[in-house]
Amino acid sequence: MAKKMDSPAVAFLEHIWMHSCKATPFAFERLNHAMRKGLSLAIGSGMEFRIGDFTGIDDRFRPGHWIGVPDEWVYAYAVSCGNRSAWKAWEKYKGRPPFLANDTDASGNDYVHSSQINRKRGRLALGSRFAWQGHHNVRVTSFSDDGTYLTACLYEWVKEPYPHEKVVKRFKITREDLATAFPAPKKPKKARNDDDECEGDD
Repeated sequence: MAKKMDSPAVAFLEHIWMHSCKATPFAFERLNHAMRKGLSLAIGSGMEFRIGDFTGIDDRFRPGHWIGVPDEWVYAYAVSCGNRSAWKAWEKYKGRPPFLANDTDASGNDYVHSSQINRKRGRLALGSRFAWQGHHNVRVTSFSDDGTYLTACLYEWVKEPYPHEKVVKRFKITREDLATAFPAPKKPKKARNDDDECEGDD
């Protein structure tokens, strides 16, 4: 039986893993930097991931050395880039269904195509901004270890004793809270081109 081929994203990482440092002295630092940049490029360029890819990446490429801690930048970048296959693979890997809100803003995730940053309905990731309980620009700061809630903070800019953002309010928000505040729109079944504006189990 033919071996199932890797997804384009994993094949790209495999190429980096196998061929890094061939023209230079070997250094783990060089390899680890290359793998991290490779994953970022795979996500940002829109390469396809398969649903189990991050488990495979765990098994094959020792990502603890190069994805880093915290590792939520992976999901945040997938969401901001609109790479549906990457965010679905990450949700599967984490065992964490998406948190959905309306009028989301992923500009804090440093993605260049600003036309895709603001979404009528989208996933919340680290750095995502949205309106909550009458406050605009609430920002996601973390997810619970068990994936049942996220923490979001409201900030204000203060000048003393030095210019910085100060946390004004901190919110613990569950999926049920979000579903109550932002009910999923009922849409006719049809082909969808923008997964960010559809219900979250897609």
